[in-house]
Amino acid sequence: MSTSTCIRVAVFATIACFVADASPPSPHIVFVIVDDMGFNDVGYHSNESEIETPVLDDLAGRGVKLENYYVAPLCTPTRSMLLTGRYLIHNGQQHGVIKPVMPRCLPLDDATLADKLTEANYSTHMVGKWHLGFYKKACWPMNRGFQSFFGLLLGRGDHFTHKVTYEITAADSCGRDLTGMDLRDGETNVQPDYEGEYSTKIFTERAQEIIRSHNADKPLFLYLAYQAPHLPIQVPDPYVYPRSIIENKDRRYYAGMITYLDESIGNLTKTLVSEGLWNDTVFVFTSDNGGAADKNAGSNWPLRGRKANYFEGGIRTVGFITSPLLPASVRGTTSTALMHVSDWFPTLLEGVAGATINETELQLDGINMWDTITNGSSGSNDREIVYNINPLMRRPSSIDSKYDNQSLIFDVGIQAAIRRGDMKLITGYQAKPEWFPPPESGLNNVSANDTAGKAVWLFNITADPLEENDLSDLMGDVVDDLLCRLWDYYNSTRFVPPVNASKDCDSDPALRGDLWTCWEC
Repeated sequence: MSTSTCIRVAVFATIACFVADASPPSPHIVFVIVDDMGFNDVGYHSNESEIETPVLDDLAGRGVKLENYYVAPLCTPTRSMLLTGRYLIHNGQQHGVIKPVMPRCLPLDDATLADKLTEANYSTHMVGKWHLGFYKKACWPMNRGFQSFFGLLLGRGDHFTHKVTYEITAADSCGRDLTGMDLRDGETNVQPDYEGEYSTKIFTERAQEIIRSHNADKPLFLYLAYQAPHLPIQVPDPYVYPRSIIENKDRRYYAGMITYLDESIGNLTKTLVSEGLWNDTVFVFTSDNGGAADKNAGSNWPLRGRKANYFEGGIRTVGFITSPLLPASVRGTTSTALMHVSDWFPTLLEGVAGATINETELQLDGINMWDTITNGSSGSNDREIVYNINPLMRRPSSIDSKYDNQSLIFDVGIQAAIRRGDMKLITGYQAKPEWFPPPESGLNNVSANDTAGKAVWLFNITADPLEENDLSDLMGDVVDDLLCRLWDYYNSTRFVPPVNASKDCDSDPALRGDLWTCWEC
């Protein structure tokens, strides 16, 4: 653990005395997204947790911590909104993740953040996890605005072998599990060259290579999408936390993955400094969703819920922005302005890069938050965010709810969530609605007192961020109002039904040299 501390001191001691030789016409942008990191799994949020993240703590402490910041509860949906600035309901990405056998990808007519930054004369590079579809080559990162790509096309894989097994269920027709290689340099399979090397290590090293070879006079956009700490829970042995600190085996390995990430980000920022880019860089860090809790030992404590549901633990995540370019008045502060992952598209394009974009033509849902962040503003008091409306995910029809009579307004069996100002409404099926403390805390999971068939929850998130006090029985007028808003979105001409592509056995890697690749190329 002391290695991280030493890296942090070295990095920022260098920052303090470094003066850049050249500046680009627009700031460099380094956007780091990690996979399934719990809200409680960063040091500055630590609550009953033993995980150490000194680099992230220091970076966040020198920037602006985003403490009212929301994403989607799953990998593909968050990445979709980040790269398009559009709600899931407006491009059909609201149902689940893209599985390896699905002929589905981010809609090809959606302009991406990388497309627009390329138009603004940025060098655009992606390293890490894509998870936005690969069945056609047109879906791949280098055809979606990135000038280089090194990483995995799928959503998960072994962190050392860089192979992915898709487990076939009884409902599938392919007949057996499908296994293939998944590590690309551009369009070239490089899995054999990196077998046995840890994913976080090789992604960091490639990002460092990009930084070292970059002409500092030209703005850089580096999108670094780490695979960790997503399952499988793997990390080099020296990083596994000792049993004396954390007893739970999964949590010990998971904690090691987080600390390895933290150290790697320290190495990344150190390279930005040594190559003369740091003083002109805007650095963003986020997780794609909440921790998976009982599945991967991540913890969102004290928030309720976990990955895959719309309680705070699933969608309110770790996020911060840091840069020497931020006004001194906001460095080291916390922003409580309501912010959504779709906001990064206009915030980075207009606010940071200074690009002019046609928001109507792009049909953006995100808003430019740059002035709010840099002015230390609390933002709009009545901002409205639609987290999702997914008619394919429903509460079982055999279960009744006292709110079924509200279905004339909006079918509460549909999984949906919306927030306006302080008030947040959730409807439909929500798996695992408990509170999950970190295993090392010795605390037990806290069960919800929801009645059977419950399909509507209303919370004042500002007053009750832990979602302990459901107000739906007391504030029926607010419930009706927000249900009407969901109905408006659901019946809008802009609503796109969810794309839920059937499984295609032609995706089998055995048909293409044991390689996961496009099959409608």
